[in-house]
Order: sequence, then C-alpha cells, then structure tokens
Amino acid sequence: MPIRSTDLPAASLHPQNHAARPLYTGFFTEHNIGYMGCIEEVVKSKTLDNIVLTMGNHFVDLQRWLLLIKRNVASSGSFQIQLNEFKNPNIIIQVSEQLFKIAYLDEFALIKGGKQLLISPSRLPVAHNFFTGFWLERYIFLMIDKVLKQFHLQKLHSFIAIWW
Repeated sequence: MPIRSTDLPAASLHPQNHAARPLYTGFFTEHNIGYMGCIEEVVKSKTLDNIVLTMGNHFVDLQRWLLLIKRNVASSGSFQIQLNEFKNPNIIIQVSEQLFKIAYLDEFALIKGGKQLLISPSRLPVAHNFFTGFWLERYIFLMIDKVLKQFHLQKLHSFIAIWW
C-alpha cells in the first residue's frame, strides 16, 4: 500500500515547496503513487558536481572501481586496486584524488611505483550515501538540468528543481 500525502505530517514536506505542492499532489493521488516529499537540502557544490559529471561521463571506465568501493563502504576497510587491470587508470586516479580532497575517501595513495592504488571509503554517512547511489541521482539531475536550460524550458526546469 503506497504512502499517501495525506498520511504524512505537513512538516515532512519542505516548507519552501508548499506553494508548488499542488503541481504534483493531484497527479500522484489520481495515479495511486505514494511519495515521501521532496529532498530537503542538497549541498550545491561545483566540486561535487564536477566529480559526479566525471563519474557519469566515464562510467564504463569507473564501473569496476565503483563496485569495489561499494563493496568496501560498509566495512570501512582499505583495499588495493591493480591499476594495470583498467583501460583508463588515469581517470580512476583523478576521481579517487578528488574524492579524497572532499573527505569521501579516508585513504588514497599510489603504491608500488604507481601500479597500485590504495583507497579506503569514508565512514561519513554522506560519503556512504554518495557511493550507494546519490552520485547517479545527481548525475541524472545535472543532465536533465542541462537539457532543460539548453531548450529554455523554464517551467519544466522549475518543476524538476522542486524534486531536487
């Protein structure tokens, strides 16, 4: 059974979005779609957006690297990656270094003459959230945002921004 907006306390929806709520509440109710509200706050960071864009644009090169991180994010242990097993090790080094700078990785080191990478995912909840899917959500939002701005679709852009 879906969660209906009427089942939720009014405080669960961001106060800033109360005026926009009628845009989607009726649609959801009519189609029996449950929802919890809008994401209340997203840190708007150019650095994080650049990392997310790099990860999305080079996903084929980073897919195995990301799986290794996701596997180790719960254990918070460090692990080594053999860079010669990847087609584009430079992108893995670049993204790892950027994530280390914003504290999403607790450890980042090139070892054995640059042939291996030692990394440890951060225990911070925000880092855990990032590796388990937020980066992809943010990437999709950035791509939609880019298209909407490109075609000057301001009304749709405002509607999408409510969701993010």
